Formats: sequence, C-alpha cells, structure tokens
Amino acid sequence: MHKEENFEDTIERELLKHSGYHQGNAADYEPETALFTSEVINFIQTTQPKQWQKFSSTSPSDAEKILITSLTKELKSRGMLDVLRNGFKCYGKTFQVAYFQPNTAMNPDTLALYHQNRLTLTRQVKIKTGRIPDILLSINGLPIA
Repeated sequence: MHKEENFEDTIERELLKHSGYHQGNAADYEPETALFTSEVINFIQTTQPKQWQKFSSTSPSDAEKILITSLTKELKSRGMLDVLRNGFKCYGKTFQVAYFQPNTAMNPDTLALYHQNRLTLTRQVKIKTGRIPDILLSINGLPIA
C-alpha cells in the first residue's frame, strides 16, 4: 500500500545517499526569521573568515544577531534568488550566502568555495504560519523548497 510517509522516506534516502544532502534538524529552524540561523552563521564564518572577523570586531556580542537581522531585511526586500546570487550587505560588508559552480576549474579557490555549500533536507519543520511541510530543502541555512 502506498503511504505518504513511505514516499517521503524514499525522497529523503535518495537525497541523503546520492545527492550530497545532509540531514537537518527541525529544532534548528527559527520561524521568526524563517532561517536555520546557526547554519547561515557557520557558512559565513567558514567561507568568509576575514570579512566575518572585521565585522564581528565592531560588535562582538551582537554580531550574529545583527547579521541575521540584515539578512532577513534583504530577503524581504530583494527576494531569495537575488540574495543567493549577489549576497547581502551588513554594515558596509558584503556577505555571500551561497557559491555557484564555476564555469571552469581554472581557479581552485572558487571551486573550493562552491564545495563549501551545504545542502540540507529537514522533515516536519513547523513554520511561522503553523503549517508543517513534509520536507524542507535548504542551502547554507536558507530554505529554498
């Protein structure tokens, strides 16, 4: 007998085993920002350490909160796709939230940044509206599908 849960299990298994996705944790999702903020912060700190260091030195205790607030404002005004493609500004610094695959492998640094992207699959996430999507796909902490 076909059940929705079996279908979800199949999708999850295939993405985790064969497509480079990681298992996400629904408890890490923050409905107010609609982000997995710890993943966003981790991605920025890992891929842009110099920019993060300069930025966080201005307000060490609130750096993460300020960054997430700026990101959510940019997402609301410009949209997810534009922010994914072009990054966002926070206190005069531009931060990238994803790196796209380069056309060639001539620049190993660009290729290495692309490989730092983290795709996650998270099941049964409770979003702000109270709904609970079966599966949520994210890149570097930003839900995309």
